[in-house]
Amino acid sequence: MEISKYAAWMRKCAEAARTTDPKLTKAQRRKFTNEIQSEYRGLAALLDRVDNLRASSTPGAASTLDKQELMNGICAVFGVKAPQVEYTDADLQLMLKRRFASEGMTFGFALEAMKIGCKVARKSWAGFGNVYLWLLPESTIKREWVKDKMLAECFVADELVCHGAIRMKTANCKVLTGWVPDGDELLAEDWVIV
Repeated sequence: MEISKYAAWMRKCAEAARTTDPKLTKAQRRKFTNEIQSEYRGLAALLDRVDNLRASSTPGAASTLDKQELMNGICAVFGVKAPQVEYTDADLQLMLKRRFASEGMTFGFALEAMKIGCKVARKSWAGFGNVYLWLLPESTIKREWVKDKMLAECFVADELVCHGAIRMKTANCKVLTGWVPDGDELLAEDWVIV
């Protein structure tokens, strides 16, 4: 259905649901209300399409709207209460990337970005090739998976919990596990999401 027709249909339903016309029975009003609620919950597909357009657009007011603001605006037009939008990690990554696209962020924000699955780097690392950091989350490994003898000695039971760590992809395309920032990197404000 074209969006303009969709909007007109929802507006008509919203008006019908709120009307005090005695010709409408309670059951008819309830039916209209249920249809509206079902339809505005179905706006998720529309939001996803709009979100894809926002992701491909150049930075600007329209591209920085988040899903909840967009849902609130759409539902306000129809005169219905907006449902609470659930944000995925991908939504949060996109919002952070847009927020800090032109300016850098602190290491604290970079760490939060890594926690939701983003890769981060400092702008000053640009001359070193494709160098970036990401978070290796905590995981549980089984004894039979382990080939490292030193690691095998750590097992007390059949499973072992391995703490998370920051990993770095280095300029020579190797991976460093357990990267730790120095004072300069902790205080830097040129961290970006890559």
